[in-house]
Amino acid sequence: MCRRNNDQIAEVLRGADELADDGADNRAFADCLAYPLAIGDATLAGRALIEQVLAQASFDLDPRLVSDSVETMKAFVRMNRGVCF
Repeated sequence: MCRRNNDQIAEVLRGADELADDGADNRAFADCLAYPLAIGDATLAGRALIEQVLAQASFDLDPRLVSDSVETMKAFVRMNRGVCF
């Protein structure tokens, strides 16, 4: 399942069932931090959006996976009940 928040960052929520099933169309970026996190590396366009959000945020990311492959991030989410951006 993919959703978009107000910052136009897509979040993949296959593993984090509580987030995926709550029916919310929008959620705070920080809501996802309790889950194993995968993010794209600098070669993926979405990373620039993540960096913009982080520049204004009061938290840091501690991703378990940084990858240039969307398929790898999706597999990580499925295997780790995580979230990727």
